[in-house]
Amino acid sequence: LPRTWKKIPRQEIVVDRKMQAAIIAEGEARVRNTKEGISKDNLGKELLAQRIKQLAWDSMDVHGTQLLPFSPQAGPQPVHNFPIRKPSEFEEHTLNRIRAQR
Repeated sequence: LPRTWKKIPRQEIVVDRKMQAAIIAEGEARVRNTKEGISKDNLGKELLAQRIKQLAWDSMDVHGTQLLPFSPQAGPQPVHNFPIRKPSEFEEHTLNRIRAQR
């Protein structure tokens, strides 16, 4: 005679419903705290990346690039240009004074 097993729903197995609710609430609080921490960490990293980009990339008049040859027979001889920083107002004023003195 084959036996058929009846599957008991999970809610019927739980004995202490208050403890179950407390465990679920604690888990949700941990998830919320973790998400907030990660969000703050990402915000700090984005701010740092924005500042680095502003100092290293946006402040350049000519950006550094590398040119590679079309054909591989030419050899891997890349050509680099030099990045040139935009002069600040003080530097611009000083350069204009020096030019005027010459």
